[in-house]
Amino acid sequence: MVDLDALRKNFREEKLKSASPAPLVSDHIPGRNVTQEAEFHYHLAECYDRGLEGYEADEEKAMLEYLAAAELGHTTAMTDVSSDYSDEENSILGFDLAKAEQWANKAITLGNPDGYKGLFDVFECQGDGEKAINQLEIGISKGSRDCIQWLSFLLYYGESVAEYQVEQDEDRAFKLLSAINWDKEHFVALEILGNIYWNRDEISNAKTCYEKALSADIKNYTVMSKLGSLLWQEKEVRDYPRAKELLTRAAENDIINAMNELGVMLYLGEGCEQDEKAAIHWIRMAAQKGHPTAMINLYDLLQEDNSDEALYWLDQAAKKGSAEAKERLQEMK
Repeated sequence: MVDLDALRKNFREEKLKSASPAPLVSDHIPGRNVTQEAEFHYHLAECYDRGLEGYEADEEKAMLEYLAAAELGHTTAMTDVSSDYSDEENSILGFDLAKAEQWANKAITLGNPDGYKGLFDVFECQGDGEKAINQLEIGISKGSRDCIQWLSFLLYYGESVAEYQVEQDEDRAFKLLSAINWDKEHFVALEILGNIYWNRDEISNAKTCYEKALSADIKNYTVMSKLGSLLWQEKEVRDYPRAKELLTRAAENDIINAMNELGVMLYLGEGCEQDEKAAIHWIRMAAQKGHPTAMINLYDLLQEDNSDEALYWLDQAAKKGSAEAKERLQEMK
């Protein structure tokens, strides 16, 4: 945990020597008027948070600026501060659930329903999953986009919260997400909505969501992999060169599905020069990381030249629960 007093003093001295103030941004809360100084601190926090406008990314400086903006009445900054205080492993200000709850409630009192997401975090940390989910539901009833985003995430994947199971419900997640024109800052919502659109064969809408999410978080290699897969697999939006570029970047950053799909693309020579050696390299990497489909693909590629290794990977896929692998092994017997 950082020495807040020392860091804040040094940073403020540094800021006094810096260039002219950055332009203002909106607080996004109807009817809320915050001071120009609060807006300045919030915008500077965003710059440090994301490395924008020539500022070097610095999480500690960013959080100090969020705190300064919150203290001046910026309700979106209050939710950021609350989130930091409830982050037991990575808190910059110091893990403190009482302060997290205080800032979340203050945001709610001042008209920002996203504060209910802060209360969700607090109750999750306290081990009360049912009460945590209830905060999201209250926030949704009051129009909180953050609450819609996170409940939709839980509904889509069927996740549990502090041992409280949220039943998988893609239809409700879709109804919640599709009712809003999401800004790119909510990239989790955009990614899930992209997944659902793809599941429903609304390919153009899926591409739009993935593109928007990636523009907000350019190093989100999971979204990068999904967009690459979409551009490779779907005729409606097919773009082989960009698909290969995205899948390569995602694979190089440990996205297992991208490794497998890049390997298949290279093996087939679709939109690129065929390269069997590189194809096997990427598919083997995915298999080694536990990807059942890659294991089956590796079996197909190796069975003529290396039948022992091929059979090993088919057996591993079966142990991972692959019905196809089990059926193939049964046929051999």
